[in-house]
Amino acid sequence: MSCLGPILARYAEEITGRVAPHVRGPFGGLLRGYLPQHWVIEADSEVFTLQLDTSGRCSVQAGRVASPDVTLRVGHDRLRAALERRDPAQVPPGPFSATFHTSKGETAYRFLRSRLGL
Repeated sequence: MSCLGPILARYAEEITGRVAPHVRGPFGGLLRGYLPQHWVIEADSEVFTLQLDTSGRCSVQAGRVASPDVTLRVGHDRLRAALERRDPAQVPPGPFSATFHTSKGETAYRFLRSRLGL
């Protein structure tokens, strides 16, 4: 993996830590309705997929899945800065777009976008 691979892997661990306890909690049934999620992230020439399973475990893999819920297209430097700094004011300007392939993906994205730092 590139330099983005380890950064995304740390981000996936953080997501697991935040989501997995809620999947087992009192609102788990509601949350599980939005899972699993598959987000393809295209960062210039690199492509990764973030996968969030029904137990709330998030993982990252190089490449893309055939049927994502969301596709994010973002410049490499912008994505790296967003994931490392988590402060939109410290993220350089650049291309960014989100394409929603499912309504559950759009809902999840709208909820999580601020946590991405983009």
